[in-house]
Amino acid sequence: MRAIEGWKGLARRLGLARVAGALRTARVLRKDPLEVWKGGLESEIRFWERVLPGRVVSDPDFRQRADPAAPVSDPLLKLLIARLPEPTLSLIDVGAGPLTALGKTYPGRVLRITATDPLAEEFLRILRGAGIEPPVPPIACRGEDLVERFEPSTFDIAYARNALDHCADPLRVIANMVALVKPGRYVVLRHFCREAERHGYRGLHQWNFDVEDGDLALWRSSRERIGVRQALCDAAALECSREGAWVVTVLTRKRKD
Repeated sequence: MRAIEGWKGLARRLGLARVAGALRTARVLRKDPLEVWKGGLESEIRFWERVLPGRVVSDPDFRQRADPAAPVSDPLLKLLIARLPEPTLSLIDVGAGPLTALGKTYPGRVLRITATDPLAEEFLRILRGAGIEPPVPPIACRGEDLVERFEPSTFDIAYARNALDHCADPLRVIANMVALVKPGRYVVLRHFCREAERHGYRGLHQWNFDVEDGDLALWRSSRERIGVRQALCDAAALECSREGAWVVTVLTRKRKD
């Protein structure tokens, strides 16, 4: 009998948790995306204050990010770099966080890396307070403001990993990334599938990414579903696929006739 009552209590608690989660999601989706983004910044900063110094020491991924000689490891990036003939290539990591995930070296090429993040100044404060000097210091810039900060048609590859689900207007960010790369060059997006749903729309997580009929679909709610291929069809060709938990998209900027 006690076991049955215990299971009933657990079921009630789980039911209440689901209801609370649904109510929180509904509140988030009623808000303007920019309001949600601004409201989540403080918790994001506090999170990185807690974990960043320790991660650079103990997390192999972050140790590689802090290594100025770290090679490019993303297989897709390696493939795209190999396609390009120039000995010097310019790459930009959008929403890079405290330390860009882009490798810094590639055999036979010189890579000029730029990293951007809206919280760049906070990340630099945290890193330098812990005695860590980032090999590519991030520049403070929202993805929505890229074309105001950087000259269009100047990069060979624009990259974003697990970042655009946090922003207020991911389609605008993607369009800006396309504008930043030279004609015939690439935008690479690597994001976890349905990340906002998985996190219950907590913090900065407010957009979902998934593959639908070979297209990249973005949405907060069913009323805000966006097909990126159609939205940017005049500017870029798009390929999108799943790699395990990742949604991987390559946009190739179209050349002018």
